[in-house]
Amino acid sequence: MRQWKTRQLAFAALFAALTGVFSYVFIPIGTVPITLQTLAVMLAGCVLGARLGFLVN
Repeated sequence: MRQWKTRQLAFAALFAALTGVFSYVFIPIGTVPITLQTLAVMLAGCVLGARLGFLVN
């Protein structure tokens, strides 16, 4: 079993909260609004790495 470092867990919690906040911000283009939630998911994957970013989202 892998042990997570405190810094990794703090970043994971930060990006989980960021994903929740960004889900309320939307851009009304056409009939389907675009949210910033997808941006938060992509940022989590880039900053946290593939494995931890996947577990957060």
